[in-house]
Amino acid sequence: MANVTFPTLARNAQTQEIDLVSATDVFRSAFNGVITTQGRGGEFLRVTLGFLNVEEPDRSLLRSFLASLYGRENRVIWYDVAHVQQGAFGGTPLVAGASQTGKSIAIDGASNNITDWIVAGDWFSIGNVLRMATANASSDGGGNVTISCWPRFQFAPTDNAAVTVVNPPGRFVLDSPSVTIVDKPGRMSDFSFSMIEDVAQ
Repeated sequence: MANVTFPTLARNAQTQEIDLVSATDVFRSAFNGVITTQGRGGEFLRVTLGFLNVEEPDRSLLRSFLASLYGRENRVIWYDVAHVQQGAFGGTPLVAGASQTGKSIAIDGASNNITDWIVAGDWFSIGNVLRMATANASSDGGGNVTISCWPRFQFAPTDNAAVTVVNPPGRFVLDSPSVTIVDKPGRMSDFSFSMIEDVAQ
């Protein structure tokens, strides 16, 4: 299994869909209609990209990229080119402490006393674990920030692991073992495929 970086052609995708997939059980009582829900963890991201009327040399680039994945054998390193980060950021942020799992992560090494160091909706990653901030968070006088996030961390990042906020990457695998490429007159092709986050980092 190898990690394959998505080609820069990703910036030219005509359509991009991001699904926030949660694992939640829902029970509705047949007697009084009350709905009970139970979160089971295990949330993940699904990304669907569409490329229309792709000509050479981009057509060959996309074909070869998809072929290099060998179906679901290899992984894709991808970041959200459609999102513009809103946080002020700054500093050299690192994970502050081992054994952190759940819906937030404590970091240090950020620039001191920055209001809205990260803003709700911004992405960040640790290694190739991609997460979205769910609330604004500011740094304190010591450069500490606690980021609420989605999906939750199922596996604890390493203490002092780097936190990336510029083009933060995630690690994905094709959602299907096959990809259909539609060839059209004029030597053009349409591509559409989905990837899901590999949560087992």
